[in-house]
Amino acid sequence: MLAYLEQSVWRDLLEKQGNPMHGVQAGARVAFMAKEDLAGTEADMIVWENMTDDIGIAIGTQAFQGFHAGDADLMFVADAEVLLQICTATPVDPIKKLRQGIRHGTVLCYFLRPKRELLDMGYEEFVEALGLPLAGCL
Repeated sequence: MLAYLEQSVWRDLLEKQGNPMHGVQAGARVAFMAKEDLAGTEADMIVWENMTDDIGIAIGTQAFQGFHAGDADLMFVADAEVLLQICTATPVDPIKKLRQGIRHGTVLCYFLRPKRELLDMGYEEFVEALGLPLAGCL
């Protein structure tokens, strides 16, 4: 299995970092997928599911069923190497690495829900920490 698909790598990262989805409603889901896998028919993605503030984020893998399948609210697509850098960053700061990747064009962020819905779910602070506007884009 590729290192960026190992749930333990992401779990370790989030245990050190804390919950970057703090304030986002329980059940909210963010997915990460390698760009190289988008063309495949059997691609897997890492999914963060926000639980409650005292539990944090559940990490899982699931098959990618397409952008319209409703499996995530946001999806980050990057080269496998970039995903590995994000989940093994030192010092630990996945949001900073994602923000840098978005700024440099090595990470693509897809909003898979309407922006009003993302705002209602509490995503504003999370998305703006990535350097992307959300509230001003309605």
